[in-house]
Amino acid sequence: MRTAARTGLIIAGITLAVGLAGCSGAPEAESTSESVPNSDEKSSSSPSPTATMQSIEEACAIIADEGGALVDEAKEVSASTEGDPEASVAAVQELDQKFQALGEKITNDAVSPVYNSFSDAYSKVAGIAAQGESAEAMDEMQAAIESFVDAGTQIDEVCSQ
Repeated sequence: MRTAARTGLIIAGITLAVGLAGCSGAPEAESTSESVPNSDEKSSSSPSPTATMQSIEEACAIIADEGGALVDEAKEVSASTEGDPEASVAAVQELDQKFQALGEKITNDAVSPVYNSFSDAYSKVAGIAAQGESAEAMDEMQAAIESFVDAGTQIDEVCSQ
């Protein structure tokens, strides 16, 4: 019973943290910083983020769109795996891989390190969730969720510039 409660708390905390972290939407404010293409590249040659320097607005739009989908998935996971600790942990680890993969699409120099802090914090949460039940793990989980929320706040700050 304690394991199910712990896992439910973990999933609920993660879902809440994802929602509070601002990953569900980034402002669509116009950004002029970080959007100058490399002088060796033509700005209209390719829509690929690696072909031109990604603007803050573009990076934040990716986070809002694809990160928003991951938030929705986290909410579904929370509801569908309630009472099944093994499924909860597996789902959290799968979401971790998706957050990491999303990071590869964020190439803007201002947004990428902030997003990477966010996804690294989520990875820590996922790792702790897989450790099993202990007082130490719960303390680590609380700290990891706080880091996750803080990183999400930093994303909000960068994306609202």
